[in-house]
Amino acid sequence: MNTNAPAPIAIIDIGSNSVRLVVFESPYIGERPIFNEKVQCSLGEDLDKTGRLSEGAKQRTRQTLTGFLALSSAMNIGTIIPIATAALRDAEDGREFIAEIKAQMGLDITIISGEDEARYSGLGVLAAFPQAKGVAGDLGGGSLELATIKGGGVRDVLSMPIGVLRILGKGDGGEHYLEQHLDSIPSEYLKQPNFYIIGGTWRALTYAYIMAHGKKVQSIHGFRMKAEAFAAFAPTIAAQTEEELIKTYHFEHSRAKLLPAAALLMSKLLPLLQVKTVIVSTGGLRDGLLQSHLNGEI
Repeated sequence: MNTNAPAPIAIIDIGSNSVRLVVFESPYIGERPIFNEKVQCSLGEDLDKTGRLSEGAKQRTRQTLTGFLALSSAMNIGTIIPIATAALRDAEDGREFIAEIKAQMGLDITIISGEDEARYSGLGVLAAFPQAKGVAGDLGGGSLELATIKGGGVRDVLSMPIGVLRILGKGDGGEHYLEQHLDSIPSEYLKQPNFYIIGGTWRALTYAYIMAHGKKVQSIHGFRMKAEAFAAFAPTIAAQTEEELIKTYHFEHSRAKLLPAAALLMSKLLPLLQVKTVIVSTGGLRDGLLQSHLNGEI
C-alpha cells in the first residue's frame, strides 16, 4: 500500500429517493468508485402534498448519514463533499433539516440548484464519454435535469420538477403533469444526435429492454439503443403493475414501484427530443462533482 498516495474523496448525495455514499480513489477521474452504497430514505415522498419532509424520512436520513460518516472515518477519507438535491431544495423545512444535521454531526451539506445539478451531470457524462455530443438526462426522485453537450463542454442546462416520486403522486398517473412540463422544453434540446440517460430507474428500464429482447451485455455502461425502439418499448413497462414487473424482470420492490413512472416519462420524452440514439451512462452527477472539486471549482 502506498502511504503517500492522495486520500480517497467521498461524495454524499442526498436525493429525493435515496442517500448515497460514493468513494473515489486516486487518480480519481476515469476510475470507477471503490465504494458505492445507497439507502432508500424517500425524502421526496409526499412532498408535493405536504410541502414538508416526513418525520420517518428524516429519521432514516439521519441514521444513514451517521453510518456513512462512520464508514468514511474507517476508510480514512480525505475530503467529504456532501450535497443535496430536489427534496431539500423544495421542502419548506429543508434548510432547517440541514442546519440540524450540521449541529448534530458537523456535516455541512450544500443544496445545489437544479441548474448546477444538470451541469454536474453533463460533466459526469463527459468524464465517461469525452467525445459526447447530444443531451444528458438525469432522472431522480424529485426532478429531471437536462444538459446539452458539445465540443467537450456543457452548453445549456435545464431542471424540471418531474422526478419519479412526483409523477407517481399525481392522480391521473402523471400524464397531464408531464405534458405540461415537457411542452416547455426549449428548442436547443431537440433534434440532438444522442440522449445519454443517467439514473438507476432509467438503467432498470434499460435492463428490462435488454431482457425483453433477449440480449446479453457485459456492462450496462455505454449500452446503445435506437431511440425509436426504446420509445416504443417504454409504454409496455409503464402499463405494468409493480407485481408484474417483479415477476417478469425480478426487480426489487422499491425499483418496481418507480419504474412505470420512469417508463411513462421516457415514452413521452423521446419522441419530443427527436434523438436518434439512447446511450446509458453510469457517469453523472457525482462524477461531475468530483471533476469540479479537482479543478478547484467547488
